[in-house]
Amino acid sequence: MTNNAAYTGGGALLVTLNNCLLIGNIADFEGGGAYNATLNNCTVVHNYTTFLGSASGAGTYNCQVRNSIVCNNFGGGLHSGLTANYSLSSDRFTFSCSDPLPFGTSNIDAIPVFLDAFHIAASSPFRRTGSPLYASGFDMDGEP
Repeated sequence: MTNNAAYTGGGALLVTLNNCLLIGNIADFEGGGAYNATLNNCTVVHNYTTFLGSASGAGTYNCQVRNSIVCNNFGGGLHSGLTANYSLSSDRFTFSCSDPLPFGTSNIDAIPVFLDAFHIAASSPFRRTGSPLYASGFDMDGEP
């Protein structure tokens, strides 16, 4: 999902997404990347919210996030209402998910190392993390 815009949930609203990339979406209010959604094995980067309130969730807002990366999202407030399990986030400076780190199991607060928008570098602290409980099938490179 890329380059979408909405009042809430710029990229996704009230859905379950598996193995998706949400990039470059914008919300006027909450959830630049996703709002009130379930994200499994997703990457949420470079999304925006224009709302300057205390809880705008530039990457995700009121979402369940599992085995996912939420980083480099920009907006007016801290992340709110998130349950994240085995998720990787680095929005320390961009008002989204990890300052403070969201409630959940085995979350990581680190800076990711990307080769491009779709691939994690071998040197990234996010490599080989997560839980098989939320994963199935193969990724875009054919790896389990």
